[in-house]
Amino acid sequence: KYLARRRKSKIKPFTLPCRYQIITFGRRIASTIPFLSALATESILQTMCRKGETREAALPRYRFIGNALHVVLLASIATYGVAISQLIKNGAADGGKGTAFDSDWLQNGFCMPHEEVPLLSTHERSGFLMIAMSIFGLGLIYALQDPFGKMKNAKERVTWAFVGAFGHAAGHFILALTKRYGLLPSGEVSAMDEFLADDCNLVTYAKHLPGYFLFWIPLVKTYMYNVSNNHVAGFAFLALLGAMQLPLKLGFSYGLIVLFAGQSLDQLFLPKQEKGFEYMLWPTVTLLPNFYISVMESWFCTDSFIFRTHGHLIFDGYMAFSYSAYYLGCWLWNIIYVKTEKLL
Repeated sequence: KYLARRRKSKIKPFTLPCRYQIITFGRRIASTIPFLSALATESILQTMCRKGETREAALPRYRFIGNALHVVLLASIATYGVAISQLIKNGAADGGKGTAFDSDWLQNGFCMPHEEVPLLSTHERSGFLMIAMSIFGLGLIYALQDPFGKMKNAKERVTWAFVGAFGHAAGHFILALTKRYGLLPSGEVSAMDEFLADDCNLVTYAKHLPGYFLFWIPLVKTYMYNVSNNHVAGFAFLALLGAMQLPLKLGFSYGLIVLFAGQSLDQLFLPKQEKGFEYMLWPTVTLLPNFYISVMESWFCTDSFIFRTHGHLIFDGYMAFSYSAYYLGCWLWNIIYVKTEKLL
């Protein structure tokens, strides 16, 4: 239509005002959206809705794929956990060679290329990034309301995930402040191991109690929100016992293993009728990529240009982004699926 109007008005190419060309170009791009929507609808008709398949009839397939992904994640976590335990057992946690883990990562427990930047260290950048992306994600949930009343589980998952993201950001800010103002013994996180350790086991447990109530229980609850508070307290206590056996600088990797494993177990024991598309998409977009990014961070902290430049920001940025991407994916899928069900 644009070309026809241009020929009719006898306007030569590239003589239109720049603003009009930009608007026309934008309209031409927007005109492809209905085509892409129709293509996506047809794709779902051929795959998810084949042979007149309804949403309920597709549940077994989604349930199988989701269960398989959670099992893969648990197996990966177990393998990574064994590697970390062997690392500590062999005394290589202080930067020893001959392991797959990066020496800088072993020294700090994070990839921290911005450690010397005033007021914008890696911890502070990670905290600000997670808060900004979490606020954006909560705004997305508010803007994209559940159109057909079928996104209760997805909304619950993402809401709890963003609560955990705010707690994650708070942890980064605490680490940044304690190191900047010398609140840790000798100014290093590793010095906390000496402070927490004591010849008397009772005193050692007493020193860990604040962390149990203020850190482990709230954080485990954000990942295992389907189980009772008693189960959360028990799982958090087991997590605390394991954390007491590790250097504090490896607390991030340990916490990641515990929380991701806890959430996979929490999701695996959901009722069958709740294991739909949203259940399958969660480990696909969030848990598995987040876990493997953290593993890559521990391996390629200095060898990879991306991690050497941006460090732990890659993990935190994708984690917060993945929650918004998951909710948007569920929202689009529900809209398109309802349309295809009407066409069947």
